[in-house]
Amino acid sequence: MKIIDNFLSIYEKNLTEGILLDRVFPWYFNPNTVEKRDFTSIKINKHNLKIRDNNYFYHVFYQENKISSNYYEYIKNILDKSQIKFKNVVRIKANYLLKSDFKEDEMLPPHVDGYADNMYSFIYFVNDSDGDFRLFDNNLKVVKKIKPKKGQGVLFKSNMYHCGSCPVKNDYRLNINFVIEV
Repeated sequence: MKIIDNFLSIYEKNLTEGILLDRVFPWYFNPNTVEKRDFTSIKINKHNLKIRDNNYFYHVFYQENKISSNYYEYIKNILDKSQIKFKNVVRIKANYLLKSDFKEDEMLPPHVDGYADNMYSFIYFVNDSDGDFRLFDNNLKVVKKIKPKKGQGVLFKSNMYHCGSCPVKNDYRLNINFVIEV
């Protein structure tokens, strides 16, 4: 796991947030953050985690070897500026979580983004927010808890369990999830 800071200018950070919050930006509703079939894998919850799913909005920029958004080039530029060396992009998706009645110790279902050893996920935090991001070991023990900080990114193996949380103080939490092959 690696935290990457200060790779975008203040202008680029603000522009990214502005694009995603623009009233014409197309967001899509999903009633669950994790597919129900994947949620069953959380039965190894030995640490009594307070797991709760919630609805959210998403936007896919790239998936299945296809550009699926007019905003792709700008958003991919974030990955390029991070100076992470990669061979291929697998998926780029933005997540938009709204303020909720979550408790601060509750979290969305832990999940993985991929299983291959050469796949990594890079989570870019678009805004400062509560709604911590967590990384887990294979037994679902929290190994790292990160408060979303505007302009910061977290790189980790895609087969590592991770999750976000809904904000309870801030109005929203935005992040972009890049899945790459290295």
